[in-house]
Amino acid sequence: MPAIHCAITRRVRPGCEEPFDEKLLAFVRESIATDGVVGVHILRPAPDNNDREYGVPRSFESEAAAERFYASDVFNRWLLDVEPLVEGEPIHRKLTGSLGLHGSSPRDPNVSWLPATPATQSNESANAFQTLVTSP
Repeated sequence: MPAIHCAITRRVRPGCEEPFDEKLLAFVRESIATDGVVGVHILRPAPDNNDREYGVPRSFESEAAAERFYASDVFNRWLLDVEPLVEGEPIHRKLTGSLGLHGSSPRDPNVSWLPATPATQSNESANAFQTLVTSP
């Protein structure tokens, strides 16, 4: 059965980017061990940009695994934890296609930094990064 891909985006309040990022990374590290989760990306806003929207695409073994995760205590605790740092409600999207979120160990996530450079961004400011945390 092919993996199911979902994403959540959150807009961070001005000046709250650093604490939000720290909480997000801790949440990703904790939640990757959830049964049925096979991978997750963290998409951060590009530097020198006023956009404060973070994206969290996540892959699951099945639709049922995705539903369990988004109804879980770990996910709902994170929503409450970041509430003072964000604007508005989270936006949930189901994604299509393959994100290739597969790692080497089921409970020992690998963290890699991958450059993500928009085509309109100059080479001097091409310092946007995304975090990739995977589990098979």
